[in-house]
Amino acid sequence: MSISTRGFCFVLMTFLASSFLVKAEEKAFVADKATVELWNFDADRGVEAVNDVPSGTSFAIKSSAETPLGWTGGKFGGALHFQGKARLAANSVAIPLERAVTVEAWIKVDESGSGARMGILQYMIYRKSGFRLEISAKRHLVWSVQAEGRELSVASKAFIYPGDWIHVAGTYDGESLRVYVNGDLSGEVSASNGNIAPATAYLLVGYADGAEQPYFCGLIDAIRISNVARKEFLKP
Repeated sequence: MSISTRGFCFVLMTFLASSFLVKAEEKAFVADKATVELWNFDADRGVEAVNDVPSGTSFAIKSSAETPLGWTGGKFGGALHFQGKARLAANSVAIPLERAVTVEAWIKVDESGSGARMGILQYMIYRKSGFRLEISAKRHLVWSVQAEGRELSVASKAFIYPGDWIHVAGTYDGESLRVYVNGDLSGEVSASNGNIAPATAYLLVGYADGAEQPYFCGLIDAIRISNVARKEFLKP
C-alpha cells in the first residue's frame, strides 16, 4: 500500500470514528452537574423506569387494559408508549431546586391524541409551588410555574404536530418563563415567582391535573430536569 493510500485510509477512519462519537453523544440526554432528574427510558425494559441520576426518582411500570403503558423504540434507543389513562407517578418526591429549573423532553404525539390537552410532566402542590409542562388542546406547548400561591404560564407560538419527534423545554430563571420547541425559543413572559420547589410533591409523567383529558397519548423518549435555566438544546 502506498503512502498516499495509507494516508487516505487514515483520514477516512478518523472521519468515521468522529461521526460515530457525535452520534453516540446524541443518543440521549446527558447527566451533567446541573441535572437533578433524568429518565432516558432505554436503560431498562422491565418493570421499572430507572433514573440515570443515582439520587433521582425511578418509576414502577404498571400497565393494564385501562392504562396501557409499554416499551417501544424511540428517537434515541428506547421509549415509553403512553395510551389510555397510562402515567408514571411517584409520591413524596423532593427535587433539589430553588429559583431556577429546566424541564425538557423528546416526545412524539399519536394521531389519536390530537385535539386533547395532554400532560408531559407535573411536579406541583396546588396553589403553593411547583411546575408543569403540557400540551394544550390547541396544540401549543404550555409551561407553568407556581410559587407562593401564584401561577404564571407561557404558551409556545409553535404548534406541536402529531407524528413527529419533537424536543420541548420549559425554563425559569427567577425573572422569566420561556418555552422552546425543537431548540428554538417559542414563547417568553416576565415572572418573579420566588422559590418554586415544594418540600415534597407528587411527580407525574404523562399526566397533568385538570378537568379536561390530561393524559399524554404518544411516545416519550427521555425527560431531564435541571436546576438551571438552560438556553441551548439539541435540535432534531
